[in-house]
Amino acid sequence: MSAEEAELSRRRCLRANYIVKQANKFNDESRLTVQYFKQALDLCPGHPEANFRMGVISYHQKETDTAMESFRRSIKSNPDFVDGYYNLGIIHRKQKKPAKAREFFNKAISIDPKDALSLYNLGVLQYVTLERLKAEKSFVEAIESDEKLAEPHFFLGAMYQERGERQRAKRELQATLRLNSKLALPRVFLSAILETEGESQAAQRELDQAIAINPASVTVGYGLEEFYFKEGRSNDILTHVRVRKKKRTTMQIANAEPASEIESTKSRKASNTATGDSGEAMPTPETPGGRVPGSKERGGRMEGGEAKEEILSSEQGRKVRKIQKIKKNKTQLKARAPGVYRVRASDTVAKIARRFRTTVAVLMGLNTTRIEHPTVLDVGTNIRVPINKFKSKKRRRVKKPKRRGSKKTAKRKKGRRQSVFNTYRIKRGDTLTKLARRYKTNVKTLIGLNRKVIEHPSILEVGMMIKVPGTRKSKGQKKKRVRKKRPTAKKPL
Repeated sequence: MSAEEAELSRRRCLRANYIVKQANKFNDESRLTVQYFKQALDLCPGHPEANFRMGVISYHQKETDTAMESFRRSIKSNPDFVDGYYNLGIIHRKQKKPAKAREFFNKAISIDPKDALSLYNLGVLQYVTLERLKAEKSFVEAIESDEKLAEPHFFLGAMYQERGERQRAKRELQATLRLNSKLALPRVFLSAILETEGESQAAQRELDQAIAINPASVTVGYGLEEFYFKEGRSNDILTHVRVRKKKRTTMQIANAEPASEIESTKSRKASNTATGDSGEAMPTPETPGGRVPGSKERGGRMEGGEAKEEILSSEQGRKVRKIQKIKKNKTQLKARAPGVYRVRASDTVAKIARRFRTTVAVLMGLNTTRIEHPTVLDVGTNIRVPINKFKSKKRRRVKKPKRRGSKKTAKRKKGRRQSVFNTYRIKRGDTLTKLARRYKTNVKTLIGLNRKVIEHPSILEVGMMIKVPGTRKSKGQKKKRVRKKRPTAKKPL
């Protein structure tokens, strides 16, 4: 290639860069966006980002082969393009080709060792192939790279629970739910740990929330593989190229000035500008109010008539801002004031929301600093509630007038059917959902009746005896006597 051709191709690629930036501003996959990317590829066929975005659009249109071809072109033109390798790994993982997927994830990690998503997906593959130690290392590195990623915490918790390290597993599962409260299976695992620790109410609460989020999470056979594909959100392809921080070279780090020296040079420059190079005082600019910027006033007068500058270090400034933020957020709420409610024992966010005729989301929005998590409430804390809906739902108790014939009603009540519990032997293929459907009840009731027998809702042993709801007539109930009508005598004609 001659010098002129090289310069022409460089200019065409620069033009393609500009078109790709304009297309990214649309932030959609419309026809106009596709037209922009095609124009960019006409100018520069090997443009990595344009090929990447066209691959994403093709994947969403269910043209998997075209998408993979675009991603391959992106990594061919730029061998260090991490996002292209990651997307190829995800597609092969969903096509159930783990060996090929692992190859792409390893390549992405070799280019960027702190790529949290690649580390997490590689850890899942290692977990499936029973490489527990390697999987644990991958999950730990993923958490260190991105602290906001919830799924690696859950897989670590599941691994610790397998080993019998209950406290470590509990910490990881709680961290998972703190980062993403919309996951169901971690709540099922956490409820099992809480049940073994004797915290039955907390375990039941977690189980109820898991059923509300995803009823399938408590069924037999719903495991980590189903969680990865159905609940986890860290196994989707990337739709945009991630912005990466450029690493500083060792020379740049060595030549960088410490923070203390930077501050001293700043103060020296400020003093030089105030006095001038010759040492004579320079005229200071005044604000419209006549006040010199940087000076302090007390009672309308300057201290000593001289401008003084306070230069706070970055750490001190950060501490001051943090204290101010805490003071601002933690404003004390007076008890029994309108719009304030004191949390009592056995209160939950859902109960309080129902009482004040609002939703959990509204309460969480009003108390961002007081309620850290919807399942954690400290007794005695004051929280905000909607003022216009402050009156809680309270039913008036109306004394009902006594009816005549109360003895008859009492006898009638005795004759009614009394609810009892029958026993049932678990057979092969039984699940709690099937049993609940058969006995016209729900999973929650069955678990409540068999707390000592059922350790985990998804584990039922064949031959196990469990309680199921049933009905039978009371012994005191008697058959109704039907009085026969006496034959009336015929009147004489």
